[in-house]
Amino acid sequence: MTRVSERHFHVGLGLLTQGRYADAAVQFQAAIASEKQGQVLRPQMRYRSYFALSRALSRGARLEDVRLCEMAAEADHFDPVLQLNLGRVYLRAGKTTRALQTFRQGLRLDPNHDELLAAFRRADRRSRPVIATLNRDHGLNRSLGRLRARFLVRA
Repeated sequence: MTRVSERHFHVGLGLLTQGRYADAAVQFQAAIASEKQGQVLRPQMRYRSYFALSRALSRGARLEDVRLCEMAAEADHFDPVLQLNLGRVYLRAGKTTRALQTFRQGLRLDPNHDELLAAFRRADRRSRPVIATLNRDHGLNRSLGRLRARFLVRA
């Protein structure tokens, strides 16, 4: 990794947190280009992941954004942040089930990751289990949950 690419990356992170997604994408793309120019042997997957995320947030997720983020998460599959970014891209693409699976995968890597926990809770639209002391998949919870869904009208 070069200093220039790392500088672009950090500027991109700042812009991303400000909600300036298109500007952040430009910085992440510059970080990737700087790496290529420097002929880095092991490219940073986080540059690609954040580039795909910022593009997806700025213009809507397209197939190329999903694929780039998937590639980054697969290449560096022990990084929970890359799972978080991929899940966010999936949400932006309207793939809620895949996003939830990805958030769960990230939480298996780091069960206390605050951003992953928050993203999972925001995306999970399921009601709480009827009997909180039993697992959600327990037969009794599943049966009672179906009954609750049938008879309760949601606001």
